[in-house]
Amino acid sequence: MKRTGTVAMALVLVCCFLLAACAAPAATPAPAPAAPAAQAAPDAPAEEPAKVWNIALCTIYPFDQAVWLTEMIEDMRKFDDENDNVNIKIVEVSETSQYEPKIRALAEQGIYDMIMTQFSGHVEATLAVAKDYPNIVFFNQDGMVPNIEQYPNVTEGRGGDRLSTGFLTGALAALMTKTGKVVFMGGKDIENVQMIAAGWQQGIKYVNPDVEEKFVIPDTFNDTTITREMATSLYQQGYDIIGVSASGANAGVVQAAAEFKGDLYAWVLPFESHFHEIADGHELASGVAHNGVMGVNAIKALMDGTLQMSIVKIYGFPDGVNEVPFCAGDAVPQDVQDRFAEILADVLDGKITITRDFHY
Repeated sequence: MKRTGTVAMALVLVCCFLLAACAAPAATPAPAPAAPAAQAAPDAPAEEPAKVWNIALCTIYPFDQAVWLTEMIEDMRKFDDENDNVNIKIVEVSETSQYEPKIRALAEQGIYDMIMTQFSGHVEATLAVAKDYPNIVFFNQDGMVPNIEQYPNVTEGRGGDRLSTGFLTGALAALMTKTGKVVFMGGKDIENVQMIAAGWQQGIKYVNPDVEEKFVIPDTFNDTTITREMATSLYQQGYDIIGVSASGANAGVVQAAAEFKGDLYAWVLPFESHFHEIADGHELASGVAHNGVMGVNAIKALMDGTLQMSIVKIYGFPDGVNEVPFCAGDAVPQDVQDRFAEILADVLDGKITITRDFHY
């Protein structure tokens, strides 16, 4: 019986082993779902290329004909060099027959945001081209543009406050004259010259009504021989200070002052620019007009959207365009310098009224 029980127990164990071996294997845990693939960030939108401002300056004189023009070109090129988003092309447009063809050729290129022209000589051509190219701004310098309010893409800049500059230089002449006789020489009998002369005459009378003043016209803006001979004659007549606004012909008066050997000390007060290199100490002061500063200011206003169309803007002392610096500083007594500073302050503060009344 014992043996039979042992066998039975063995059979039971064998059956349990077989059942365990035949059982289904344990389920393998399902793998965790994979994390979704990270999506690539969208490309940033491409930046718009910076606006490049293309400007053309048309000069009515050859580049080297007048000191003020040479200085203007230097100022404009300096601004170009310092600003990567500005391109300034300077073109000589000095032949009357080429005024409109050259200005129109620039407009036809279709790249210029502003075309700058000069003086009354360029006005007719400027207006004719501006009418056909309404998307280009046309800036004329000192041209006395007629009916400018009728031209939506034309603006005019006056290169300096001529009345105030004339007044201040006239006042200085009255303060400095030893003979009591001064003269103003204007290159041509045009409105721009008359405005300076009007200020000059009023400045003299403001300081000393007894000073004798004279107005002469050599009828040239470039012939230094004519202005030199005229100035020499005036110095010989006892006029010891000559104010002159004759563009490139200013140099003739400066030379006459430097060379004069008479009894008086000949002074010259040139407008627009200095002539230190030839004045030899005879340039009393200068009614400087920084035309390049005016041009740069106009370009900046175009770029920032503040340039006004259909108007005339005077770029003067507050704009950094005008100044009246002493050139022969040591020769100007301190009391004269102090009095001149007072007059300058009153002019800039609007305490002195200067009109366009002018007399020959």
